[in-house]
Amino acid sequence: FSRHSWNSNLRARLEAMPLVWVKLRASLSPYRTKLHAVRMLAWPKALHGISVVHLGASHYKQLRTGVMRAIQAERKGASPVLHLATTKLETDPEAWTVLQTLRDARELGGFEKVDAMLALFAAKDSDMDLPSNGPTAVLMARLNRLGWAVATNGLVQDRYGVFSLTQLGWDELALRVRMSWGHVL
Repeated sequence: FSRHSWNSNLRARLEAMPLVWVKLRASLSPYRTKLHAVRMLAWPKALHGISVVHLGASHYKQLRTGVMRAIQAERKGASPVLHLATTKLETDPEAWTVLQTLRDARELGGFEKVDAMLALFAAKDSDMDLPSNGPTAVLMARLNRLGWAVATNGLVQDRYGVFSLTQLGWDELALRVRMSWGHVL
């Protein structure tokens, strides 16, 4: 747990993923098992530490394309974004990243600290020089990606109401992510 998570480390792991896709494509396992392997093995391996690191859209595009080839679903006109999001949300690398960021913020951030830091970033006080690459900045970027807004009291608002990331149960939070994901696409 003491290793730092840098963008360069993450990119190095992503560069090793084509070998994983080749092995998965060669596997005789059924389609459903391959998708399960992507969620349980590929994303934790490739995206370890993603909850504190920004990652560009081109990386997610490469990961989606790799999965489509690995599961042999790369038909003409097939959309990796739609295909992966409709099978199971966690199969999409970006959705997995958002869920992992929320999970880590809740488990590792400390309940009082998460809301307080979100409030600080939401206030955008001009006197404070807040980092753009810290864990809270990454969390804010992922919440914004979902179309969620953070109020100056640290509460988050989506289409369905206002809630605290730390007070809401995990199942309801994951459900809100799933319902918001359709608007992300």
